[in-house]
Amino acid sequence: MSFFDSPEYDYSYDKSVSSPLGSLLNSEGEVRRIKENVRPLHGFAPVNKALNRTNNTRKFIYTMRHGKALHNAMSKEYTKPISWRFFPKLVDNFDPSLTPEGFRDAQHAGQLLRELIQEEDAPIPVIVYTSPLRRCIQTAMYAISALRLDQKITLCVKEGLREWKGYDHDHQSDRRNTTPHILSLFNDLKRKLRVNVEIELDGKQDAEDDLIMRETYVDVDRRTREVLDDIFNDDDSTCSMLVLHNRSNKSVMRVMGHIQDEVHKLDKENCAMLGYLMERTLLHPAAAQRRFEIEEENWHSDKMMALEEKQDRYEQAAEDIDDYRRNNVPKLLNLRDYLGLRTLQGDEEALKALVDLYQLAPELKLMARQAVKLGDQAT
Repeated sequence: MSFFDSPEYDYSYDKSVSSPLGSLLNSEGEVRRIKENVRPLHGFAPVNKALNRTNNTRKFIYTMRHGKALHNAMSKEYTKPISWRFFPKLVDNFDPSLTPEGFRDAQHAGQLLRELIQEEDAPIPVIVYTSPLRRCIQTAMYAISALRLDQKITLCVKEGLREWKGYDHDHQSDRRNTTPHILSLFNDLKRKLRVNVEIELDGKQDAEDDLIMRETYVDVDRRTREVLDDIFNDDDSTCSMLVLHNRSNKSVMRVMGHIQDEVHKLDKENCAMLGYLMERTLLHPAAAQRRFEIEEENWHSDKMMALEEKQDRYEQAAEDIDDYRRNNVPKLLNLRDYLGLRTLQGDEEALKALVDLYQLAPELKLMARQAVKLGDQAT
């Protein structure tokens, strides 16, 4: 008798087609948003030939990271550790929208793929699977609009593609809005962009987002694998696209056999794409059981990794603040003012972050008191 209720599958990709670890990087070490990172190693002809022979065990799948959103912009404005320490619970960061640059990049990514389809016969993604978070839905819709395809596209919203809900990280940017809000967002974008798109929701309950965020990398791997199961089980097309998050992209690679050390530093710049000729094979029940046992062991090590990562980011943020104090006081004052304004707007988490900042840079609190005193004297 099988331990599992349904068949278990293993996923891999044709390494003669794709080499994600060899992708071209930008100056920050991120995979670039360029055609060279999408184009197969030997062009699209071998891919199309393989897809013509498939019996739904192979698919060509594009993976695209979402465009730049508010929390990404804040990480660039300051540092990622500072963003992790001071901004994660702010009201402004709840399911954030793309920035103007993010919208432009999403359209640019769609244009790049359109050129590959027209000029090099790249496979056409008639189904686009997306995370339910606002930034991914916006990215998907703007990319679809730039593709300018004649046929109808299906936008399939999948909970399994959402951002990693890091263990005790509780980032507001990783929480999603309600299903009615998602539908309203989709309909607004459909009217605005005038695209021939229909939407499918996978029926997950909104109440899940009220839970404490305690996911490990293994949890993300498992739900990513479930999405791939759905794609291969329910999708008759030979090509689709996943619009997801940086962590989810790494889980796609882990599910396809890469180890954590290989994917840990392979980040994508916003709206960068990779393509995989993906294949699945049925696992023998004994192999599926062994995989489950290994993942259970890794779950605990991943939990410790997540907690250590959070602590490391907090400590690095303190070092970054100290560097601002010595070398970039205007940036430090901007951070104080940003948190101060959000505090005045009633954001209690901004107040907590401001108190934390004062502990690291006590002179800021003294400056604030002096400013209040001068204001009182002026009146």
